[in-house]
Amino acid sequence: MTITAESTVRDIVVETPTAISVLERFGIDYCCGGSHTLAEARSKRAQSLAPVLNELILQQNQSNPEDDWRGAPLRDLINHIVHTHHAFARTQLDLINELTTKVVLRHGNTHLEVRQ
Repeated sequence: MTITAESTVRDIVVETPTAISVLERFGIDYCCGGSHTLAEARSKRAQSLAPVLNELILQQNQSNPEDDWRGAPLRDLINHIVHTHHAFARTQLDLINELTTKVVLRHGNTHLEVRQ
């Protein structure tokens, strides 16, 4: 898919899920506003189309075509989610737990709310 001003926000997200971060950064609604074209979404915010279009195209060019899971067997998708995203989440949760413990130990006596 070639991303243009007339591409719907929904189609952009379906085709290039990594574009979500770009859309969020520019405040473009890809959920309820997904049926709007990119041009319509930008005009509603009275913002220029060129910066978001350039970033979306750049993001699309950096995307790996092997990451298109729409036609993949469900078992492969599940394995990918568990081994990629769940592993990342577990690592981040461990870090958050460690940092939370440090905050409680350092500030828990003076800020009782952090213990909760």
